[in-house]
Amino acid sequence: MKTLKIKDGNFVRTSDDKSWEWLEDSDAIKQRIKHRLMLWKGEWFLDQNQGIDWINIFEKPFSMRKLTSEVVKALKKDEYVDKIEEINIVPDYNKRSLLIKIKVLSGSAYLDISKEFKD
Repeated sequence: MKTLKIKDGNFVRTSDDKSWEWLEDSDAIKQRIKHRLMLWKGEWFLDQNQGIDWINIFEKPFSMRKLTSEVVKALKKDEYVDKIEEINIVPDYNKRSLLIKIKVLSGSAYLDISKEFKD
């Protein structure tokens, strides 16, 4: 897989500013999965079922089971994720942040991916 590199919501230019930076293979898949986790359900106009239902997840009372289930559903929809090996979700209530660490099998490679969400 090959895709344009995205940082802070923008495409990244090369150091000489003459072209775009590209990601390939496992780096491209990691970026794809991180963006899948950030996508709100219903946000993408081409497929309203893609993304995570963040609004319902953070209704009170908060349910770690519901969050984990939504993350698993989102990952299973990705054609490059063959198997979910591990999911670790760490909320920090004081900092109002959430760290999602996952390990997936993609092809013959195991990928470790971390994404932190902050208020």
